[in-house]
Amino acid sequence: DTYYLDAEGGNDSSDGKSQGTAWKSLSKVSNLKLLPGDKVLLKRGSTFNEVFLINESSGSKKQQITISTYGSGDKPKIVAPGNSKHAMQVRNCEYITIENLDIKNHGTDPELYDRIGLNVHLVDFGEAHNIELKGIDVHDVNGRLWKGEGAGVAIRFTIYNDTFVNWFNGILIEGCTIRRCVRNGIGFTGNYVRDLWYPHKNVIIRENLIEEVPGDGIVVGECDSALVEYNLV
Repeated sequence: DTYYLDAEGGNDSSDGKSQGTAWKSLSKVSNLKLLPGDKVLLKRGSTFNEVFLINESSGSKKQQITISTYGSGDKPKIVAPGNSKHAMQVRNCEYITIENLDIKNHGTDPELYDRIGLNVHLVDFGEAHNIELKGIDVHDVNGRLWKGEGAGVAIRFTIYNDTFVNWFNGILIEGCTIRRCVRNGIGFTGNYVRDLWYPHKNVIIRENLIEEVPGDGIVVGECDSALVEYNLV
């Protein structure tokens, strides 16, 4: 299935399955369990003043899930409201491509612990395959400035191990632009101790632009043999 969202002309009472019956709110997507080949398309020129959540959705090797755009004009904007921890979170998903979005998380409290623009997160999932972030703009994330004390970050891959150990196998971050994000640009959390060494694998960070980031531009942590090339920081 393909789902359409239009922040100005959409209607949440519609079925969301055509441009003429597009949904208005991103919250409609958070209740979906997307399947292989499904697409969620945001109308270009739209501004969504809400957090964008993708939950428990898995594509397949042959059919990725796609989060992208339709129409013409500027990339659709996701502007986190109030004091949000993240503007967009992708939780317990795999085989998913996210592209051509504009993400902002400039909160009311600049000291909020661990403020993130785009968070890709695993909780008791195990191995998650093939996450692609392409052509995404993340900007104006006003997180904490102190390293090791909840510093803010534009794009981060995070895990929480409770019942299962979690790690990513297949990450592509390509052609993204990060501007004015405090403290860091691209980062990871993962399994770093030797008796629990389940590193992220097949990680590629390529052709990204990072500007006005006062801390770490790109930190490749808890990864095995990552490829980082043609980035400008």
